[in-house]
Amino acid sequence: MSARPHFSAVISQVKPRTPTVRELVLSLRELEGYAHPSEFSFLPGQWIDFQTPEMPGKIGGYSFASAPSRALTQKPPCFTIAVKRSDHAMANWIHEKAETGKETSFRVGGSFSFDWRADARRLCEEGQDRRRKLLLVAGGIGITPLMAVLDECYGSWVSPGGEEKENTKDQAPQPTLPPLCCLVYSVNCLEETAFAEELSQMAKHHREHLSVQVVVTGSSSSGQYDALHLKSVVDNARPLVTQSGKGRLGEDHLRAAITQSLGVDLQGKGEAGHDLMCLLCGPGEMMASVETDLLTLGVPKESVKCEKWW
Repeated sequence: MSARPHFSAVISQVKPRTPTVRELVLSLRELEGYAHPSEFSFLPGQWIDFQTPEMPGKIGGYSFASAPSRALTQKPPCFTIAVKRSDHAMANWIHEKAETGKETSFRVGGSFSFDWRADARRLCEEGQDRRRKLLLVAGGIGITPLMAVLDECYGSWVSPGGEEKENTKDQAPQPTLPPLCCLVYSVNCLEETAFAEELSQMAKHHREHLSVQVVVTGSSSSGQYDALHLKSVVDNARPLVTQSGKGRLGEDHLRAAITQSLGVDLQGKGEAGHDLMCLLCGPGEMMASVETDLLTLGVPKESVKCEKWW
């Protein structure tokens, strides 16, 4: 197996997202000894091994938080990652020392991904003339890879107007509709809702195709934060809240998301396997619980993809 390409990038923007989450925008650059930016590609859901010359030998693993279609149309290519404050050396560097213009490097990795266009083409080739139903479940900073999936689906997609053009005999059917999607996003407190503005805008502009549900499991946060920016996070997140102060995300909420928001009949378990795909990302204990709940509800195991960390 060939080694993964090693790319050079500079930090082009640093932005606080929540009291404990910081976002970096990384712009690729052409530099001797590194892969050329033209070789760069990734799938929604994948992550990077992140390095900086200021931390020799240290590596941080962080998911892409923006869509490939967005990253690869920029000149030079650029993308975002979002990192939660922790005792990990690289996370600490990102929160304390990362600045615009600093050098970094990375390699792309990970098998957790979802490309809606490829998925739609596969369903069509298999003779399944049905639209994918996509349940996304995020816990805390686990929103990042799912944000890349959502950004690819709805960040720049415009609902087609009028009748679709017929395909010619020699032209393969092209997917025009992203999946019908429901995001269930579990956070400890409202101000920890990362990407609140983007989620609010996507939910507003694509309300017939996308449902965003924020579940607040606690009541407090930690960390210092700009008060004005914090107000914006809370103001954007508040309309998305569907449950607050009732503890962890549970089976009843997942059932409602699947049956009401996505319209999947869980009694027809075989049918659910064809239409429904569940992507989960968050702390290991929470994801194990959510996966168990989904299987109990009748979702086929092959329809559940999980990204965990400890």
